[in-house]
Amino acid sequence: MPVEALRATPERLARGKYLVEHVAVCIDCHSQRDWDKFSAPVVPGTEGRGGEIFDARHGVRGGVVYGSNITPAGIAHWTEDEILRAITVGVSQDGRVLFPLMPYRSYRHLTRDDAAAILGYLRTLKAIEHDVPPRGLNPFVRLFIRSFTKGTVRLAATIDKRDTVEYGRYLTTLAGCAEAHTPRGSTGQPKHKLSLAGGVGFTLPQGRVVAANITPDPETGIGTWSKGAFVGRFKLYASPEARDAPVGPGQMNTIMPWSMYAGMREDDLGAIYDYLRQVTPVKNRVKTFTPKTRMGRPNH
Repeated sequence: MPVEALRATPERLARGKYLVEHVAVCIDCHSQRDWDKFSAPVVPGTEGRGGEIFDARHGVRGGVVYGSNITPAGIAHWTEDEILRAITVGVSQDGRVLFPLMPYRSYRHLTRDDAAAILGYLRTLKAIEHDVPPRGLNPFVRLFIRSFTKGTVRLAATIDKRDTVEYGRYLTTLAGCAEAHTPRGSTGQPKHKLSLAGGVGFTLPQGRVVAANITPDPETGIGTWSKGAFVGRFKLYASPEARDAPVGPGQMNTIMPWSMYAGMREDDLGAIYDYLRQVTPVKNRVKTFTPKTRMGRPNH
């Protein structure tokens, strides 16, 4: 994509803000989150500064990585092409292959306009000087993740929003639903027979949370959910009170950034529902939360 095609316009900036904050939720991983509140909303004033820790508790095998600083203080010396390469190919400015916690395998499906919108909006974030520690990955992991990159990515020209299933597939991909709701094998590759069936676990201060089954299985997934119930579940977290709900020790919490996804348009959430309704149903019952005891062991 030529840099000329990435010029910001008011419409692109508005679209970029929407994608960065409510769909692709880049701000989720690249800010500080408050784990003492439900769904760990972003701490105001840290948007994009980086530093959030990701290790074995979050499914990172073989080391630790940190959310990078994506404010102008962190990427001021990056060109648009370099940022785009990191987002869609998985290669940093200095040639390092990014750990696939950065969902470049999903973002390479961006349309050209949406990529331009995201890049333009990132340039408008408040510049925050914040030093982020270097990642620590063992040599095998650094070598292995090279298989996840691509030499070049040809971005889609457009997406037909009138086809709600295909547009829903697109939004589901950008939102990283499969990243969180599809189990992976020991090599990090998704288990396709369990696509979107949940079971991916994360360790939070309050306990162990496991991603839910979002296939249309009627017994263990969302097969009995109406579109209104699906959209309404997200909109439950749109109020300031919901975004500020405290969570005590052992109380239910989640890694799912509900407060960010709650800002999605209802028709976009409806398109995601339309797409999820036609994926293969998988029977996979998931216990979504196991609290810790005071001694740090799970309750039984």
